[in-house]
Amino acid sequence: MTAPAQVGRHGPVAVIVAVSLALVTAVIDYYALTVALPAMADDFGVRPAALHWVITAYLLAFASLTIIGGRLGDAFGRRRVLILGVSIFGIASAAAGLAPSEEIVVVFRAIQAPARRCSSRWASRRCRGPSARRGARGRSAS
Repeated sequence: MTAPAQVGRHGPVAVIVAVSLALVTAVIDYYALTVALPAMADDFGVRPAALHWVITAYLLAFASLTIIGGRLGDAFGRRRVLILGVSIFGIASAAAGLAPSEEIVVVFRAIQAPARRCSSRWASRRCRGPSARRGARGRSAS
């Protein structure tokens, strides 16, 4: 029999709420951006196809920084990295929403991606449970 996982002084409910909020930001961000792209094209006076870099910059930065986000969590503590990642993501989201041009939106989207990666890397490890963190990958859950 294994000991229950340590969840800190706030309890398991606080951890679930924090992790859920961190994970849902990506979903909200994706759908809000999808809905906003045609309006952004009108506001900036460009064709909607010209805004492909708004999505591409985010995906490139997100994919290329996958390992770094996990390493930062290991080096500085997952909680710190989660808080920092969510904070930077929120600031970059607000800045992208207030950006005066499409180029500035692309820059802030590229800043959002590593921040999002840091928070999602911590959250995905926390959600998998203690057996996955100890190296029991590949075993059945039953």
